[in-house]
Amino acid sequence: MPALESVRLETLIDDRAAQAERSRSVALLCTLARELHACGTTAPRLEAALRGIADRLGLSAQIWSGPTLILLSIRDASLSAGAPVHTELLRVEPNDINLGRLSMLDDIAEAIVAGEMDVATAEAALATALQPVSKGWNLAQTLLGFPLASASVAGLLRAHPNEIVASAAIGLLIGMLALASERHPRLGENLSVIAAFLAALSAAAFANWIAPVAFKVVLIASLIVLMPGLTLTVAVAELGMRHLVSGSARLAGGVVTLLELAFGALAGSKAAELLGSFDQTLTPGTGPNWLPWAVIPLAGLAFSLLFRARLSDWPFVFLAAAVAFAVSHYGTFLAGPEMGLFFAALLLALISNAFARYLNRPGALLRVPGLILLVPGSVGFRSLSFIFEKDVFLGLDAAFSVIVMVASLAAGLLLGNSLLPPRRLTA
Repeated sequence: MPALESVRLETLIDDRAAQAERSRSVALLCTLARELHACGTTAPRLEAALRGIADRLGLSAQIWSGPTLILLSIRDASLSAGAPVHTELLRVEPNDINLGRLSMLDDIAEAIVAGEMDVATAEAALATALQPVSKGWNLAQTLLGFPLASASVAGLLRAHPNEIVASAAIGLLIGMLALASERHPRLGENLSVIAAFLAALSAAAFANWIAPVAFKVVLIASLIVLMPGLTLTVAVAELGMRHLVSGSARLAGGVVTLLELAFGALAGSKAAELLGSFDQTLTPGTGPNWLPWAVIPLAGLAFSLLFRARLSDWPFVFLAAAVAFAVSHYGTFLAGPEMGLFFAALLLALISNAFARYLNRPGALLRVPGLILLVPGSVGFRSLSFIFEKDVFLGLDAAFSVIVMVASLAAGLLLGNSLLPPRRLTA
């Protein structure tokens, strides 16, 4: 009898130890799910990564991911299909892309799947990766990234120096507003409308009191960081991969953001007209042909800051920006804008996937900065602006252009992923 009691006690201890280990594995899986989502990982990549991690941890997991929700149904892989299932429902928010943190989390996920990290080691690595950056550096990235992005887009549009200066100044104002929204959730909920209103009002004030500028060019360049072009492109790509719920939700979110920006800009323009007249019909600048090429390094620096890339990864961001612009520029010249975008997205997908497969680095380091130069968010903004101004025909024409451009980009990405699938799980 004492021997039997001893065996039972040892079995109970082993069961409790195994249960504790499974609980740690489930907690690790949920933390990785939440943090990878927060870094901007798309739904298909996130689900594939979590399934691979779960398999390595001895778990069987059914995972569903969307822009605002992650649902995980987990059980021990050694148990039968009728065994009890642990369910986790994670409420998440759509977040900005953080390439630096994504790289660290992606390395952890790959190491777990390769069997190079156990749960304890992964927990320690995860704690290190989630250490917050200094507030000063975060502040500098935002306050430098916004105006540099606006100035570089104005340069890509071959704007006059006055328009580049105005775009950078208003971009800085919007960057300060974005920082304030991090502390005030109510402001964050209405950031697009308020930013567009202030941008239109500021552009009109600059044109009226400082120097004449092409109003629409300054407005688009200053708001470029808030344009949801990348969101729309990712949404269509997810729909193409038959991830219908996430793609539809992301698409709806992008359209709502465009509506908010267009309405805010319209309200700002009307408010500016009440304060004093300004010329909205001034034609866009025709700067020198070399200007877009000259501002590409500036765009690379802006995207490195805005996407929070690590300093060692900045050269890859610069390279992606240059390649995407060059291919789309010459492709547009040879085959038209739609095919130019298609070839640029195709080459970008191939390069980023090869980068991930053969250099063992996240392909997002090349794919995301390259795509941001290609996405047609400004065209969608102009379309809604025309409609709000009751110029329906021009609005519908611009809206159709957006649909064709987004389809071209999504087709290029999907074909590139089919020709050369990425090896890495999450990026």
